[in-house]
Amino acid sequence: MKLTIGPANITNFAEDKHLLYTQVMWELTIEHDEDLLPELLRNDVWINSEAWNNHQLRTTYNNTSEILNKFQNSFDQQIKQQILERIWNSPPGDACMSTHLRSSWLFQLEDCIKKSHFITSIIKDMPGFKMEPHLDNYYVMVQIIINLQDNCASTKFYPFNSTNPFYVAPTKKYQGVMFLNKPGAIHDIDNITKDRYILYASINIGLN
Repeated sequence: MKLTIGPANITNFAEDKHLLYTQVMWELTIEHDEDLLPELLRNDVWINSEAWNNHQLRTTYNNTSEILNKFQNSFDQQIKQQILERIWNSPPGDACMSTHLRSSWLFQLEDCIKKSHFITSIIKDMPGFKMEPHLDNYYVMVQIIINLQDNCASTKFYPFNSTNPFYVAPTKKYQGVMFLNKPGAIHDIDNITKDRYILYASINIGLN
């Protein structure tokens, strides 16, 4: 498995005089040779998770497929460090990530690194699933969404003062987005008309 992380896309909104809602995101692409679709189509690998108990049309992978386990473990073992290094030690072209991180969390950056945990899930959304525009829990610092097949819908991101999205995440297989969970990260998902398969990952503060 190989991950390519694009340059940081930093969005500032004209009405945001104090730059409180600056949004930072990266587009991602992974290369993976093994076909996951036969395993994703199995009915016996999905369960309703307590983490999504308000969304009955969202299910999570139950760790019973050797192929999906291999894929997820490869992502965790090979890609985790690459992502962490990109977030904490961004190249000059990505601007100063520590500034953006400190503007969002009341922690010293070093404490964030020390207390952070990287988690992953494989998720299946079924037709009719939707999530209204929202921000995620405060302990989530970074989120990653990667399509495991070509999907019919994607996550949309909104300015803090508008209902018109300024960015729509990719829908193509093995493409996705990584973003800081800042006040400017208002996002939603709707128009799910067929099963949608994604890899979801996040960097959380203080949670295993």
